[in-house]
Amino acid sequence: MLAAAPRCVPARARGRVARDGRRRAWSTTRASTTPCAKGKGAPVDASSNDVDPEEIELDAMERMEKTMDAIANDFSTVRTGRANASVLDRIEVDYYGAATPLKTIANASTPDAQTIVIQPFDKGAIKDIERAINESDLGMTPSNDGNVIRLNVPTLTEERRKELAKLVSKLGEDGKVALRNVRRDAMKAYEKLEKDNALGEDEIAKLKKSMEDLTSAYVKKVDEATAAKSAELSKGAEKLPAMFWDGDGDAWMDESSEDFQALRALLEDQNAEKTPRERAELCKDKGNSSVKYGKANPLYARYAVEHYTMGLASGCEDEDVRGALLANRAHAGLLLKNYRKAHTDAVAATKIVPANVKAWFRAAKAALALEDAEECARCCVGGLEVEGDNRELKVMLREAKRMVDKREKQAVLDETEKARVRAYVEALKTRGLRFGPASLGSGERLPTVDERANEATYWTLFVYPESMQTDVVEAASETSTIGQHLDVLFDPNGPPLEWDSKRAYARDAVEVYWQTKAAVPYSWEQIETKLLDAAGVTKRATDDDARREIEAMEKGSNKVDSRDQFMRKLDENTKLGDLFRDDDFIIAGHPVFYIIAKGTEFRQQFLDGEWEL
Repeated sequence: MLAAAPRCVPARARGRVARDGRRRAWSTTRASTTPCAKGKGAPVDASSNDVDPEEIELDAMERMEKTMDAIANDFSTVRTGRANASVLDRIEVDYYGAATPLKTIANASTPDAQTIVIQPFDKGAIKDIERAINESDLGMTPSNDGNVIRLNVPTLTEERRKELAKLVSKLGEDGKVALRNVRRDAMKAYEKLEKDNALGEDEIAKLKKSMEDLTSAYVKKVDEATAAKSAELSKGAEKLPAMFWDGDGDAWMDESSEDFQALRALLEDQNAEKTPRERAELCKDKGNSSVKYGKANPLYARYAVEHYTMGLASGCEDEDVRGALLANRAHAGLLLKNYRKAHTDAVAATKIVPANVKAWFRAAKAALALEDAEECARCCVGGLEVEGDNRELKVMLREAKRMVDKREKQAVLDETEKARVRAYVEALKTRGLRFGPASLGSGERLPTVDERANEATYWTLFVYPESMQTDVVEAASETSTIGQHLDVLFDPNGPPLEWDSKRAYARDAVEVYWQTKAAVPYSWEQIETKLLDAAGVTKRATDDDARREIEAMEKGSNKVDSRDQFMRKLDENTKLGDLFRDDDFIIAGHPVFYIIAKGTEFRQQFLDGEWEL
């Protein structure tokens, strides 16, 4: 069965033609091959007989790291008087009856330090977004011009600062509770090992002590991050300057700018009595002072990058100092989520100082964020050669191996899906079909092909242009005729059409038309690309041109010459499969037929083209 869907009797579904075009039918369903996959954050199963004590500790560390990432993300959503799109991360919008994260239905940018601009992907959702912001605790009033929403970030009042400080404190406490829950799970696992006599009492005591120390270290990190965010709120650290930068997100400073070069010269003049190494050490210390607050506020991380860069430009040739500057700048790059820059700096640091374990760790972490599992594993192995018992590197190496395994399994699924799609496309080709972008707002719906029965069925729309009403046949067989469908639609024993007050539409009083050249047809390569994309198969570089052409066609960039488009009357005895092979029949999203009552004034208007949907 290809693109299989349940077979069904022709069904009536009256209603107006949809105008928004949101529904699509290029997607296919793939069954999961792992029915009970355990979540990443799940604790090690202590009931297993082969649980390794080290595995318990590594698992706990991995979960604590994820908790720290969640805390940092929560802190970033607390506004500090400077425009930051991440403050919108916790806002959910009532979108088509479902609570939907704002960031999934709109793009947010910060054109300046005091403004956030929200551009909805669907303009129809702009009022829903505005309502969600008004109902949130952001403390900002949205300005809606019909296309975008603007938020002007006001300066924080003292009262508002205190409220946000309380929120930060609560978020920090919630994070510490999560860390202690991880510790509890690990302790239970150790107790199970002790109960099963898998380890001696002294060994269990050492493991528990190590877990307590690990938890205390992470709790301390939470306290430091909470203190940094609170200090930022109380002291107005949002005004901290970050020079030589352009944009947000993965932006990076411009080392070649005239301003940077001028400041570099000024600092050299001010510290002329110092050696290049001393100037580099001074810049490193300043960077270190800033970077420790970088997780709570990206501005501090940017400031740190500037200091480290200044140190690297100081002319210092000491390898240890240059290696430390690069490794520390990589740390700041990770905080800024500029993983490419972070990886480049960290790898450069390992080449200068191969024994720098922190550089190996940061290179591995950046590679993992870039989803380069092989490079992550290489960096983990490099670091473990220096420090064999480094738990953080072991955790990351395990994650890299999981990523490789997942990718290999996905590759097998993708190849299966590609084969299925190609067989399906071949089945459409043999039928002489041609498809193009939807001409109405009811989306694109490819036919279902039953390979065993060698039969295709089509989601088919019947339009009554005079009344703007529609009927749908959900599975019209290619062997059926239009006459057979009219027999069902105009069953003499069925109820009369509510909108047909003149009773002009009866079985023997109607005729059916179809539009020639309804759309510019897709190529088969484009159809295959759409199907593979919809199925989530890894996109191929060779499909890029086809994908761009598809987007242009869907936007209407390629138009059919109107002189080639006209309405052609259909013989009721014609089978759908034969009709669809006509050179002029392009299935625009799905088959569309127009039902007109004979002998009416509207019939002539329809044939003259003096009407529109």
